[in-house]
Amino acid sequence: MHSHKHHNHAETHSVKNKKFLFFSFLISIFLAVSKFTIGFLSNSSALIASSIDSIMDATSTSINWFILNESSKPADHDHPFGHGKFEAFSGLIQGIFITGISIALLSYSILQIFEQNIKQAEVENMQIIGIIITIIAIIIPLVLSYYMKRQAKKSSSLILEAEHSHFFADGIMNAGVLFGLTISYFFQIYWIDSIIGIAIAIWLFWDIKDLLLQSFDILTDKKLPTVITNQISKTLKECVQKKTILGWHDLQTRRSGSEYHINIHLEFDNKILLEAAHKKSDIIEENIKNIFPNAIILTHFDLHSEYLTSNTCNK
Repeated sequence: MHSHKHHNHAETHSVKNKKFLFFSFLISIFLAVSKFTIGFLSNSSALIASSIDSIMDATSTSINWFILNESSKPADHDHPFGHGKFEAFSGLIQGIFITGISIALLSYSILQIFEQNIKQAEVENMQIIGIIITIIAIIIPLVLSYYMKRQAKKSSSLILEAEHSHFFADGIMNAGVLFGLTISYFFQIYWIDSIIGIAIAIWLFWDIKDLLLQSFDILTDKKLPTVITNQISKTLKECVQKKTILGWHDLQTRRSGSEYHINIHLEFDNKILLEAAHKKSDIIEENIKNIFPNAIILTHFDLHSEYLTSNTCNK
């Protein structure tokens, strides 16, 4: 029963996540074509470069679509713990990808400081329609990023978290490009583009580090954050107070995709029947799943020891 509810919950989020990815793919294609066309007609290298970034976003989204399909597959004979780590692998690859782009952007921006003539020629040839398309390229990614962030939190999806980071970074980057190009165009301060580019590159480094660390933690089976294990421990303590169990030990946790895998050793007296122990275990699992619907819980039954003076868990 609990397993059925969990799969319905996961499948609903999976469908929504795929819709978000498909929509983000269409947006990336639209922005890429628009920026490249206007950039080509207005002879704007900045817009052409921005269109290449949108093309890379579309490519990344296509990869994410494939990985989401794989990660949402149920457990099978060869993968008894499911395919959730595909998401973490995707997050790690994208984190490395964005880091590479940031390094390239940083290097390019520094070099452009010393190439003012090229920068001036770009600005002088830029048309007002280029500024308009850049404004559109700011609004759409930021709005999409906001809704992706909400869905990523609801579904605990690293893929949508990565897509959120992509589009949010694009929106901020385009805002910086717009500011720099506008200042350069109207005030002939040509080096401002390069300074903004350097600032954006540094910001991208800072923004992507959490995704990299989170993906690495999942791939290495790091325990869940302390705030989560504390909530689990609190639930177990309440069960002890209600005499559902006498105690517990060896609480082990890890994350795989959007699932929380929780292993617990429950302690009973030496007179309890196996059927009764299972019923009490079901109660505990239900209490934990009320807090974490995406939890996969494995319990082991042990005898309670009167010499155990304190309950411990891996935090």
